[in-house]
Amino acid sequence: MADKVTAERRKDTAPLAPDEWIKRIRRLIAEGKNDDAAKELIAFRREYKERTETLLPADLRAFRP
Repeated sequence: MADKVTAERRKDTAPLAPDEWIKRIRRLIAEGKNDDAAKELIAFRREYKERTETLLPADLRAFRP
């Protein structure tokens, strides 16, 4: 399933643009796939490191599955 993209699979490909990744995370949450959304947030934070806090909207920074 396309939404199950994790950091492990993403290693060999270019990361999504931040806005596209945020859309993906929001879609997963809307679909009730909180565990997948949490995995994507972990991968996002790993990819964007110190920029995470400025890139993520407040609601996603506070997201807890």
